[in-house]
Amino acid sequence: MSTPKSLKDKTANATVASVANEAVGTEALTALSLSATAHRSTVGQAVTVETVNAQAVAVQATSPKVSILVPVYNVERYLAQCLDSLVAQTLQDIEIICINDGSSDGSCAIIQDYAAKDGRIRVIDKPNGGYGQAMNCGLAAASGTYLGIVESDDFIDPEAFARMYAAANTHDAEVVKCDFFLTWTTPRTREVYFHAIEPKDAGRLVDPYKDFQIIQPQPAIWSALYRRSLLEEHGIRFLETPGASFQDTSFNYKVYTVASRVFLLPQAFIHYRQDNATSSINATTKVDAVEKEFAEYFDFLADYPHKQRRMQLIMQDIVYKTYRWNALRIDTTHRGAYVDFMYDYFTAQDKAGLVERTYFEAKFYDELGLLLADKQKYLRLVNSPINNWLFRHNHTYHLVPGGLWHSLRDGAWWLKRKLKGIE
Repeated sequence: MSTPKSLKDKTANATVASVANEAVGTEALTALSLSATAHRSTVGQAVTVETVNAQAVAVQATSPKVSILVPVYNVERYLAQCLDSLVAQTLQDIEIICINDGSSDGSCAIIQDYAAKDGRIRVIDKPNGGYGQAMNCGLAAASGTYLGIVESDDFIDPEAFARMYAAANTHDAEVVKCDFFLTWTTPRTREVYFHAIEPKDAGRLVDPYKDFQIIQPQPAIWSALYRRSLLEEHGIRFLETPGASFQDTSFNYKVYTVASRVFLLPQAFIHYRQDNATSSINATTKVDAVEKEFAEYFDFLADYPHKQRRMQLIMQDIVYKTYRWNALRIDTTHRGAYVDFMYDYFTAQDKAGLVERTYFEAKFYDELGLLLADKQKYLRLVNSPINNWLFRHNHTYHLVPGGLWHSLRDGAWWLKRKLKGIE
């Protein structure tokens, strides 16, 4: 087996400064500041390697149970609620690493203020380089046994990390995966419990390579806890594509490729905000960003030849659902070209023997069959008004030929849930 893309060749005494320099670049390092109550730097002031080294040594001497990464970019409207939820965690032995990615609003001032009041908060202030680069800086600075991620427009229940850490310890888990809430605050406050974990899998310790169905829901990397040594051993980092979206995609599937002990905790702690207009979930441009994420993942997978073919088979369901989601959310003027792209991609995968019913959710396998048999009919279904209406309310409804009956059936299913207050 070839050597994985890992950080094992880095020296044991590699500092936060050296890794941050590698991730951000020499010029950007002059704007990097790591702040805590005992030692704060002025935003934008040059930070010497010696200063950062001293801070790294101090942190490493008291490694916390959990490092929590909080990427921050122009979220002043939501940031205080996020940080309040983190400092209120019942698990006290944590570090909260806020990575300010060149915000142009008041976000940096807010996190600096919180850092002055709570010594567990560390601030990395850097020029804007995109989500992937910000997260890699946070990974380089983290020192906890486990690592969690909280998006700065979301918030989390007080017992979240205590429960996840306890589950990780009890089951010797490399990853702990949880359910979460979909949260709206406008025009009124409402929440929907999202079952990322199927009831039949709740409370199980699983190997994703064998129990591949747990990989199939959306990535949601922030609804999990990760053993940091697993990420380090396999060199798992984010793809750095400035200005792109969906940069959690390749990270998620890299983790599931190398982890063999994933505990499924059937509780929800994260409140995943749906009404932040700047969130990538609401972005209808840059549709090629997720294609680059899958390319990055398959490149990573090539270093694990003993898992390569099975993971390629498993991933086709995930790739199809992601591309389908893209096709339904982008402007109608671009859908024809995008369906052509989907057709070409899956035709090539089918010819390579990588499209097998066993690895698909049944309804999505049927949809893919329609795409390969008659892409123009598939495009008509994608463009139908009722399908677009249903998509806005249920991203996983069944898109099928002769779709009116099935669309009405799915619409009735959604309405029934709505009247019951489920959604």
